[in-house]
This record gives sequence, structure tokens and C-alpha cells, in this order.
Amino acid sequence: MLIQPDHVALLRSRLRPGGRLRCATDAADYAAAMLETLAADGQLVRVGGTVRPPTRYGQRAIEAGREVHALVFCRT
Repeated sequence: MLIQPDHVALLRSRLRPGGRLRCATDAADYAAAMLETLAADGQLVRVGGTVRPPTRYGQRAIEAGREVHALVFCRT
């Protein structure tokens, strides 16, 4: 898994205050794990917003009937 505490800390360290970390997946269990990991980071706050226009991978997931879970977090 890419979104785990050590990786999140590294990604956050590369963001300036106010910078956004955008993640998406079509796997509900992975989305829940990402949400838990990102929310546990004391310097990230969940915000609204979209991840980006659908990618080919995201479009295939939608066409296959899978929901795309989008998470956007902002560095404080």
C-alpha cells in the first residue's frame, strides 16, 4: 500500500502549508484504510474538492460499476 504512515509523512513534508494531497481508489477497503491513515496525521486536514478529471483507469472503474473514492487532504 502506498498510503501508509511513513509515506504520508514524506508526502506531507513535500507540501507547503495549504498544499493538497489528493488520493483516489475504486477499492472501498483501501479507501477506508487511506482515510484512517491520512486522518491520523496531525498536520493534514480533510477538505472537500475533487481529485481531478477521471483517468482512463477511473473511467474503466465507473464503467464496470465500481465507485471511485476520492480523498483530499490539506497540510496545515
